[in-house]
Amino acid sequence: GLIGLAAIGLFLRRLLLATAIGPTHLEISDHPLRPGGTYGVHLSQGGAVSFRRLELVLELEEQATFRQGTDVRTEKQVVWRELMCCWDRLEPVPGRPFEATLQFKVPARAMHSFRSLHNAVGWRLVLRGIPDRWPAFLRVFPLVIVPAGPDAAAAVVRQPLREVVS
Repeated sequence: GLIGLAAIGLFLRRLLLATAIGPTHLEISDHPLRPGGTYGVHLSQGGAVSFRRLELVLELEEQATFRQGTDVRTEKQVVWRELMCCWDRLEPVPGRPFEATLQFKVPARAMHSFRSLHNAVGWRLVLRGIPDRWPAFLRVFPLVIVPAGPDAAAAVVRQPLREVVS
């Protein structure tokens, strides 16, 4: 009945939003990353909508999982954020995505990526978009930062960046 119609309406709205805004592609010059390293990023944002604002941000997120009574809770908090670049008033060019190439530096004293049963430290690139006439959106691309040292990167399996839908 009514719940089914609402679910179909929500699905169609999300489908329209995804196709109007278009896909986000992010390429990085190397991965995993090292503290103090400088890396190139190429951003491609498809779609046919105008943007009031696009921001590319480097973030460090901490996650903790703990028991509270009989419940298990996981809390996440962004503890460090750096604006890499910001674009205002972008108008689409028919048939072509918005593209930008820039460089960023991982802080020299950056904590390496870490994951255990109850804790995690994760780096990510986040594209925040505010389109005209559409709701704001986030596209999240996890990064791996290895401990400082000459052989640290060899211990990490290289994987392509994939968007995480949040």
